Amino acid sequence: MRFKDHNRRGLFLAETLANSHTQSGQELIKTANGLYRKKTPHRPWVIALNEEAALASLAWNLRAVFEASTVEEAVGILNGILLYSQARPVITRHDADSWHLHFADDNSPNSSLIGATAATALAMLLCDTGLSRIGSCADPDCSRVFIDVSRNNGKKYCSTRCSTRASVAAHRERQRGPGPGPAAGDSRRVTDRHRPDRKRATA
Repeated sequence: MRFKDHNRRGLFLAETLANSHTQSGQELIKTANGLYRKKTPHRPWVIALNEEAALASLAWNLRAVFEASTVEEAVGILNGILLYSQARPVITRHDADSWHLHFADDNSPNSSLIGATAATALAMLLCDTGLSRIGSCADPDCSRVFIDVSRNNGKKYCSTRCSTRASVAAHRERQRGPGPGPAAGDSRRVTDRHRPDRKRATA
């Protein structure tokens, strides 16, 4: 599946914030500022401390989208984020980019612009593919979520690290093989004991 660069950025933002939902407000601000300095160098993104609560709420709501059991549940959460962030499409162009959409006015608070960008990207994905490209890591020791942007939609793990760890564990399990079975005599006694109707040979 092909993703436009700007929509891919929004999906990456949604995924990152959803995986940061347990961070404190100040930690979330640091995460979001660092992410946007990397992804949008044309604008000095600085989220103010008074946006801490809004950003924390956004992260929890985005996480809820990933954990939704139905498309309807996910859509309901996303519509709430879009309404709260006052999302609206704006055509813009900057630096060497071609004309493209931003999902909120550039004069909006940064937390609102982040919410609109992440939620709109997820909404577009859900409208196209439902929940099939939103997943949780298959490693039982990992709680991270992910968006599958692969061509074959076959992603099961959030990272190469988790995939490798699962492969190593499976290989070790195969190497151990089945445990030792009961001795032959014990096997016959168990068989006879559990099959009282079994006929015995007579002299």
